[in-house]
Amino acid sequence: MAQVTENLIEPTIGQIVTPITWDGANFHPPMSTVAGLLQVSIEAATEIVTRCMGYDGGAWVALHVNAAGNLQTDILSSALPVGAATEATLADLHVDVDSSALPVGAATEATLAALHVDVDSSALPVGAATEATLANLHVDVDSLRGQTDVIPMNYHSQWRKRYSRVVDAGQDYVDSIVVPVGLVAVVTNLNMWTNNAGTTVVIASVRDGVDTTFAYRDGAPAANVPYGWTGFLYLNAGDYIRFDPTGCPIGGTVYGDVSAYYMRIP
Repeated sequence: MAQVTENLIEPTIGQIVTPITWDGANFHPPMSTVAGLLQVSIEAATEIVTRCMGYDGGAWVALHVNAAGNLQTDILSSALPVGAATEATLADLHVDVDSSALPVGAATEATLAALHVDVDSSALPVGAATEATLANLHVDVDSLRGQTDVIPMNYHSQWRKRYSRVVDAGQDYVDSIVVPVGLVAVVTNLNMWTNNAGTTVVIASVRDGVDTTFAYRDGAPAANVPYGWTGFLYLNAGDYIRFDPTGCPIGGTVYGDVSAYYMRIP
């Protein structure tokens, strides 16, 4: 069996120590491959073990390799390459932007403050809505109930009035005013009565001077008791309401109340 020896001379720092092996008769330096790796031949009945040692200036220690078998080297100090940043040059990267000059044309606190615009004195563009035009946008949507062909209209005014007439030989009814041109009347309530107990029927109708388009009838009314109709009734320009009792004698009085409002046609 081959013997192993260690060259344990005390070298000085910087000297190279070469391990040798003993084959039982002579010492031999280790063989290396072309790649510089230590080459050890193991014979069938011979075991050769070569251990590489390193001197740290005070003692011999075994060299260590990593899991891949590569010798690791720790660089304790290294000169920086040319142009490399140092702590001093990195510190110079700090720039105080408070004292940095603004580029030409940059906005300042003064110019930004000047962006304030007092719109209270701004002229409205042509066609802009005013307080008056916005007030005209009010529309009672209940007046559109049941309508399929809706015409845009603006609220105009109220129509609330009581009409009365003393029955004479020539006329036993009373008519409301005629709806003015350019307006549409939306009637929501009608009341009719007489002051005579002999009245047998009271009728309210919508007329245009030629045709009757609506009639409400209430039979056997009592004297001085209003009989009413409630809903939505639309009168065009030129239409009016007639309150026509039956059986009211001459000298009796017929009454009719209208609750409505006018809409202006654009």
